[in-house]
Amino acid sequence: MPETSETLFPPRAARGTLDFVVSASPFPLALAYARLHAEMDRQEPIAAAWQLRDAFECLLKFTTGMVIADYLHAKPNPGQVKFLLCGRSIFLRICGMVFFYPLDRKKYSAPG
Repeated sequence: MPETSETLFPPRAARGTLDFVVSASPFPLALAYARLHAEMDRQEPIAAAWQLRDAFECLLKFTTGMVIADYLHAKPNPGQVKFLLCGRSIFLRICGMVFFYPLDRKKYSAPG
């Protein structure tokens, strides 16, 4: 807890938490949200800011993964998938990881 007696965040009951995030969201997102509130309960603004960043990053990665899975489920033509996997794609830059190791690398290899 900070050395001052000043409270930076209101108590959890007064903050208006979104309980459905913890109960109905995917585990990584629910965990990041719970950790954010734990840091706010401890009145740690720097740690809370990092947890907010982690929660947002988790939400972004999960949403991107869902979008890509839905896109691939629609069976796009190989040229479109090639663009998605070539490394110039914003989807892969956002996530910082490659989701598609099981795909046939010769069929969907990067150009050049």
